[in-house]
Amino acid sequence: GSKVFCRILCDGKDAEWPLSRKFGCEPAMAPRVLEHAHANGLVAHGVSFHVGSQQRNPEVWDAALASAAAQIQGGRIRGMAVTSPQRSASFPDMPTFAGMIENAGFRQVKVEPILGGLVAIHSAWKV
Repeated sequence: GSKVFCRILCDGKDAEWPLSRKFGCEPAMAPRVLEHAHANGLVAHGVSFHVGSQQRNPEVWDAALASAAAQIQGGRIRGMAVTSPQRSASFPDMPTFAGMIENAGFRQVKVEPILGGLVAIHSAWKV
């Protein structure tokens, strides 16, 4: 089965280009979409969203990530292998990014996963 993502709609307020409502489904509809994909032999792999281009309001990101986390948890409860929100393939995973920070000369690199590991806060010192 092919891996599929379910794109959920989110609020694009405060974005330079609020295209968030262009594609996707209401978050409440996502479990049915993922279950339909799963029942038809597809792998309900993850959830994606778009908060709008040049989004400067962190609260919009918080809400979108919380919504994605809820859909992922709901999919797991229903026995599907829903794993993560879709992210850019060019951005490294948490341990790789921490190593890049350290290789740039920073010390005491710490990674604090939040929202069930969907995102993380990386911190470090450079003296």
